[in-house]
Amino acid sequence: MNIEIGKTYEVSCANKKSVYELEYWTDESGTRIKTETMWRNGEWLIKPKDEEEVEWLTDAMNQEDTDWFEPQVFEENEFQECWDGCSFDVELLEFEGTDEEKESLVESIEEEGTGYFFDNGFDSADCEYLFYGPIVVEESTREIS
Repeated sequence: MNIEIGKTYEVSCANKKSVYELEYWTDESGTRIKTETMWRNGEWLIKPKDEEEVEWLTDAMNQEDTDWFEPQVFEENEFQECWDGCSFDVELLEFEGTDEEKESLVESIEEEGTGYFFDNGFDSADCEYLFYGPIVVEESTREIS
């Protein structure tokens, strides 16, 4: 496939369990937490705006099993969906508390998922998606809103 400036493409993973969502959460106390969700697959819309972005997408179409693709580096991109979460991991990046409090916090997040953050005064500070391994790129008639 020949990638062209201004055309929209649907991008997904060629292999199952290859979409990773990394989200960073903060609260007023300075606690910082990273969650990592592995999805069975997902879909992103990308519209290359210049030759450099055409090259990035073209190169990504040939990536190997050990390469990462970051759809949000494209100026015109839009998340569509992810489905069938396969794993959910929690990492405390900054936390003032005892080991017991840390353990309790991690358990609560693992039980409640990201809903825990919304119910307990956390804000999403950043979220990024990574596609691991080969990707599938198809021309699309859908437009990025």
